[in-house]
Amino acid sequence: MLVVRGLCVSFGDRDLLSDVSFELARGERVALLGENGCGKSTLLRILAGEIQPSGGMLRYEEFRRVAYVEQAPAATEDALSSGRRMRRRIEEAIGRQPDLLLLDEPTNHLDDAGLIWLEAALKAYSGTILLACHDRAFVEAMAGRVLSIAQGRLRSFSGGYQAFAEQVAAETSAQLHQHESWRRERDRLQAAARRQRNWAEKAHRDAGERNPAAKRRAAQLMHKAMATEGRLGRLDAERVEKPWEEPALSFAFLAPRDLPPTLLRLQDVAFTYKDADRPAVGPITSDLRRGERLALHGPNGSGKSTLLNLVAAAAGLGPLPPGRLEGRLALGPSVRLFYLRQEEPLPEAGSALDAMLEAGAPDASLGRTLLGHFHLRGDVALQPISRLSPGERVRLQFCCCLVRGADVLLLDEPTNHLDLIGRQALESALVAYPGTLLFASHDRAFRECVATRALELRPTLRQVPSPAQRDLLEMRLAELTGRLERVRPKERVAIEQELDRLVLEMRRLGGPSRRV
Repeated sequence: MLVVRGLCVSFGDRDLLSDVSFELARGERVALLGENGCGKSTLLRILAGEIQPSGGMLRYEEFRRVAYVEQAPAATEDALSSGRRMRRRIEEAIGRQPDLLLLDEPTNHLDDAGLIWLEAALKAYSGTILLACHDRAFVEAMAGRVLSIAQGRLRSFSGGYQAFAEQVAAETSAQLHQHESWRRERDRLQAAARRQRNWAEKAHRDAGERNPAAKRRAAQLMHKAMATEGRLGRLDAERVEKPWEEPALSFAFLAPRDLPPTLLRLQDVAFTYKDADRPAVGPITSDLRRGERLALHGPNGSGKSTLLNLVAAAAGLGPLPPGRLEGRLALGPSVRLFYLRQEEPLPEAGSALDAMLEAGAPDASLGRTLLGHFHLRGDVALQPISRLSPGERVRLQFCCCLVRGADVLLLDEPTNHLDLIGRQALESALVAYPGTLLFASHDRAFRECVATRALELRPTLRQVPSPAQRDLLEMRLAELTGRLERVRPKERVAIEQELDRLVLEMRRLGGPSRRV
C-alpha cells in the first residue's frame, strides 16, 4: 500500500497542491484526472521520487519497486515514431515488474493498434497502476477509481470515468441549486430589510414629538427591520458558493495574407533516414492549396512527423534530419509557417511572458492579456517555463503563434497534451480558421471535424514486434476467451468486440489470425 498524507507543493507564492491525502492498495487501477496545470505530473514525479514536496508524508508499504513513464518521450533523430518510442518505454517499465506503475498520459502518440496493445498490457500487469490520462474511453476501460485534482485539492471517486463524471455533474447541479436558493433568499431578505427600515424611518418622522403611540409603532417597525437584518447576517455567514467553473478557453489565430492558390507542392517526395535501408515516408505526390485543412493520418511509423519536419525544414524552421531526400518539395515564396512539433523545445529558464515578448508582443501588458485568454494567468505567466505542464506549454506555443502570425499551420498531434476543454477550444478555432492547415492526428473525431481533406500514409519500415508484445496479447486473448462462457449476454458483446480488436492487432504483428 502507498499512503500519502497532507502533501503540499508550492512554487514561490503559488500553492499548486494543498493537503493532498490518499491511499493506493495493491492491484488497484486508479486514474488521476484534472485540467492542464493542476499538478498531476508534479504529483506523479513526487511519487516516483524525482522531486520533493513542500510538505506532507509519503509511506511506501510493500511497494518496493516503482516505475515511472513520463509524458513526453525525448525527441531523437532516428526513424522511430513518438508512438513507437512510447510503447517501448512502457514495455520496458512493465518488464521491470514494479509493484507500482506510474504513467503520465500513456495514450499520447499512440495509434489505434497502440491503444489496443496498451490496454492489453496493463490488464495483464498484476501490480498497482496510477495513470494520468485525458482519454475518457481509456480511463473508463482501465480505472476502478478516480483521483481528481481541482483548485489544488484532491478527491477520490469510486468507479471509472462515467461514474466520476455523473457524480461530479450531480454534485455541481445540487450545489448550483443550493446557491440559487441561497441567493434568492438573500435578495428577498435584503429587500425586506431595506423596505422595513424605510417604513420605520418614515413612521418615526411622521410621529413627531406628541404622538407616543405612533412612536412606539415606529420603534416596532425598526425592531422588525433589525431582526430581518440579523437574519440576513446569519444567512451571509452560511454562504453557499456558486460551483467553480474554469473560464472559457479561446484559441485564436490571425487571418492569413492573400497568397497564391497552391502553397505547397510535393512531387514523388521520399525520405530515408541515415543508415536505414528503406524510406521512412513516401514517395508522395500531393498539393496543399490555400484555405485547405489537410489531415495526415496513418499508424505509428508511417512518416507523418517526418513529412511535417521536411516541410518545416523547407521553410527554414530547423534543419533536415540526417538522411536522403528524394523528389521535389516546393513551398510558395514568402509563405510564413508556424510549426507545432510533438516535442517542441522551449527555453527552460524564461517565463511565458518572456516567450511572448520574444515572439513579438509589443509590451508586457498586452502579452499578459493574451496569455490570460489561453489560461496562463497571474503567477503562471511569470514562473519559469520549466514549471509549466505539457498542456500549458502547448497553449503557450499557440499564443506565440498568435503574436507572430502565420499563413500555414503545421501541427503534429496538437491535442496530445491538451485537456478536454483545450481540445474542444482548439477544434472550434481551427474549424473557424480562414488560413491553411497541415496536421497529423490520431484523434479520429478531431480529424473528421477539422479536416477538409485527408492524406493517408502507410508504413514503409518493417516493424518487428518484441516477444513481450506477443506474450501480452496472447495472455489477454486467452483470458478473454476463457471468460466468454461465464459472462452474461450484455458483457459477452463487449468481450467479443475486444477479442476482435486483439485479433486484428495480432494479425498486424504477424501472430495468430484467429481467436485462441
